[in-house]
Amino acid sequence: MQRLFAQKIYSEADTETKQRNNSNEQTDQALIRMDDWELKPEVQLQVDKLMAEMNADNFRQVGDYAGYKSAFLALNGFGLSSVDYTQPVDIEELSKLAP
Repeated sequence: MQRLFAQKIYSEADTETKQRNNSNEQTDQALIRMDDWELKPEVQLQVDKLMAEMNADNFRQVGDYAGYKSAFLALNGFGLSSVDYTQPVDIEELSKLAP
């Protein structure tokens, strides 16, 4: 979020530079693209190298499988260290909660 506001929306760049940057960094729907770092040619070259060497036997070592899995689980409310998953859940009490 900080980068979105500091570099994409409220940057110190002059108007001509902003217009040039925005034309390259916005989609057809005028959405600001935040994946410009990931799409840099040197980054994509490194990704291509890693993907070429990755296989079913080494994906845990070559990629960040553990980090991806942890982030995915946490995003969906699982794998959180602050939750005791062995405790029973009262579905009746949960059904009384309002969104």
